[in-house]
Amino acid sequence: MTAEQVIELVVAERERQIAKWGKQNLKLFFWILILQEELGEVAKAIIDEEPKENLLNEAVQVTAVAVQMCEWASELVGWPCNSREVLGLVFARRKLSDGLAMNAHLELTSLIGMLCTTKHDNIYQEAQFASSYLQQIVFNGCLLIYRLSEQ
Repeated sequence: MTAEQVIELVVAERERQIAKWGKQNLKLFFWILILQEELGEVAKAIIDEEPKENLLNEAVQVTAVAVQMCEWASELVGWPCNSREVLGLVFARRKLSDGLAMNAHLELTSLIGMLCTTKHDNIYQEAQFASSYLQQIVFNGCLLIYRLSEQ
């Protein structure tokens, strides 16, 4: 699978999410909970030895939620962008690489944990703090999709 194919999967999932849920405007805490729940579904699919297609679908959902969080944060700081723009920024300095899917999953878990440490006085500061972690989360989500597709 190529980076472009990964991007298309995530963009398609974002479009599906928008059609189903509309535009979401949540607090960072709730975004983190949603992201953790989605990542838990990846772990459950791995434990249950679900088919590769199910694993990929769960990984795409995690990544799409992280992209949605980036969209949310960008609007709060006054630089609204869409999912393609978010993914373009993420891939501007990074390339997908081979390795273990578990390593990408563990990195996602760690980054989400780091997001939980934020405590700022206003939502603008929260969004600025989260944006650097969110880009790393999006990339590691894409990396997880890529590595799962190669296994």
